[in-house]
Amino acid sequence: MKQTAVEWLEEEWLNLDLEFTGLLDTKEYDLRRKSIIQQANQMEKERMIDFAKYCLNNAKYLNFEKALFNTEEYYEIFKSAQE
Repeated sequence: MKQTAVEWLEEEWLNLDLEFTGLLDTKEYDLRRKSIIQQANQMEKERMIDFAKYCLNNAKYLNFEKALFNTEEYYEIFKSAQE
């Protein structure tokens, strides 16, 4: 199953916190935390772009209104295909 950006962020942040307890100083912790957040944002951006492409590809033969109503259905199909 492919991790979502939020799941990845949660895991990375927990690992960082565990590491911080004895190994990292505050400055290094803050730098790594910012890096993790930037990576999660990039992951989410890529996922949203992939979803938009998926929607557009599936909606290209429908009229705009019908495609708009199908967005939630497209998301569920897209999400299950990512697992």
